[in-house]
Amino acid sequence: MTQPHRWNQGDVIDQELLSLLFEPGEISEDIEFAVIISHDCDLHRESFFELITCSTLDSLNKQYVSAKHPRALHLAFENGSDELFLELKHDSKCRLNFEPIEKEAPAEKRYILSESNKRILKQWLAARYGRPAFPDNFERALRTKYNSKLTLEKKLASILSEYSEYISAVFFELSDECKCESPPEGIYILKIFIAINSSQEISDAQKGATSAAHEIESAFVKVFGEPGESKGVELELCQAIPETEISLTMIRRMDQWRVEYISLDKSEDSVITSGTAAS
Repeated sequence: MTQPHRWNQGDVIDQELLSLLFEPGEISEDIEFAVIISHDCDLHRESFFELITCSTLDSLNKQYVSAKHPRALHLAFENGSDELFLELKHDSKCRLNFEPIEKEAPAEKRYILSESNKRILKQWLAARYGRPAFPDNFERALRTKYNSKLTLEKKLASILSEYSEYISAVFFELSDECKCESPPEGIYILKIFIAINSSQEISDAQKGATSAAHEIESAFVKVFGEPGESKGVELELCQAIPETEISLTMIRRMDQWRVEYISLDKSEDSVITSGTAAS
């Protein structure tokens, strides 16, 4: 007996099959595709599965590729000589009975997700539940005013946005004694590592990521002062490094930082002037 073709994580479900999963009017008529996000093992063992209904895009936004944004992801799916661009959002996730489509996997899948994009999808899904919890006082320090319009955090976001195509990730490393609300002498000692995107032309990527590192250093000095004289946060190092040189040992010491990962307290009165982060 011929075995049915199997679904896998990252597979695309088209509008015809979506009609088997949703009642009329249950999702927008504009939704043409969904992406399966359940792990392969779960798909083959459980009666329910998870998918994300997707919006189609004309092109990818560099701010939402490579799992840079925790809430939205832009992915390219190969479709012969063409490409399908989809936007995935966590708030469009559904958990459904698998039976209606379990045996409907096509023999030849029309839309293919490359291995590198499959890894990005897995990274993005995992990041939803793996956000680093920095000390509240440290996060509050990042909301120190940079100028009359921006906090330091917003300034960092602006710098990283400008050079985002050259950067695959940004990592913060707080010294062990600073992973608390009251660090020694009230100063957080911080190292920042900027991973250079290996998918870009190497000289351009290195130049862009290095420029971002220099601008971040300048921003910290402006807000907190020169190293050795800093108040609140001392940036001990800000370095652009090829992502291929980031070891498992380094990953264990560091936390990936995203501007969206901030304290729940976003009120205006949580913005401070300078040098009082850990008081």
